[in-house]
Amino acid sequence: TDTLVAVGENVNQRQINDGLESIAQLLSIKNPRDGMRAYVKSYHEGLNKGGGTFIYDSSKANVNDGSVIINGWVRQLEDHVTPSMFGAKGDGVTDDTVAIQKAFDTGNNVFFPKSSGAYIISSYITGRSNMKVTIDGDIIRKGRMVDGDSFFPSGFDFYNCDNVLITGNGRLSDDLLLSKYTDDNFLIMKWNTGYTPFIHVRSCRNVIVEKIKLYKVSFGIVVSRNDKAYYTSWDLVGTDIYPTNCIVRNVSVKYSVYLGITLNSATQSSIENCYVHRSGDGGLHVQFCKQCKIVNNLRTSPYGDGSANQDILTNDAQGISVEASVDTLVDGNPVIGFSCTGIDIKYSRINTTVSNN
Repeated sequence: TDTLVAVGENVNQRQINDGLESIAQLLSIKNPRDGMRAYVKSYHEGLNKGGGTFIYDSSKANVNDGSVIINGWVRQLEDHVTPSMFGAKGDGVTDDTVAIQKAFDTGNNVFFPKSSGAYIISSYITGRSNMKVTIDGDIIRKGRMVDGDSFFPSGFDFYNCDNVLITGNGRLSDDLLLSKYTDDNFLIMKWNTGYTPFIHVRSCRNVIVEKIKLYKVSFGIVVSRNDKAYYTSWDLVGTDIYPTNCIVRNVSVKYSVYLGITLNSATQSSIENCYVHRSGDGGLHVQFCKQCKIVNNLRTSPYGDGSANQDILTNDAQGISVEASVDTLVDGNPVIGFSCTGIDIKYSRINTTVSNN
């Protein structure tokens, strides 16, 4: 066959065989035939990511979701999708929120590979049941200033989901906190950042969050009921509307304005083998929970000050806090650098075991 036959504007068969430069070049092919196969090097030309193999299906010529099916070109998926397949650039500048949400909406597992810069998000990404999210690239969420305070209304939100794994070696950060503070002058419990967990697990079952690194964030990871941390009495905990069997393990949280890792109104859940350094209002926090564990974690502050004074640099509030919970185990957690409240057990706690800390 003649490999130089033109099949579209500035496109010939040899180019298709060797690989097209972008999705835009794929769409320039004129009159593609059913079963025609094309390899695309990159979603956006020159970035070398987000490409893949496509096969043309004329019955889907009017379908365009921006990635999996594009005007009849059907992407051949493996066991996961990446945000770059939907146009995310991961350059630390472009807002990739829409592309990331499209990746989550496919029903596939989602993988964030390391990128030249961070993936930028500006609103909450909605997760679903039965998925694995692997974050190896860095993610920064955009904040905004309102009356002098920082707000970060974005992150990852899983509501009423089952069987979710969030893992990877990536770093999650807030843009305004990265630009405003060095490690030495980071202020905790200082700004009204709003109730904005970076990872929010709400009324879910069988969720694992592991290995992620959070650095300079307003809130870290929260496992809770419904729309936000739910305050109720412990004797109501245990019904099917509460998060159950949710595990946060091997996670690092360094410099959080408010809570580092929180279980609120959860049952049979745990915080395990995590490291929390400088976190306001309770780095490791369990409230209104039943049959939960805080085990083998490390909680540190460099200043030895547990003061509640919100205007001083050294405030770290409690190291570990357990409030109004039943059947709680706090075991094997070194708490270093707190002169005021290392481990705080309070309010209607029943059958709380504190040992080997």
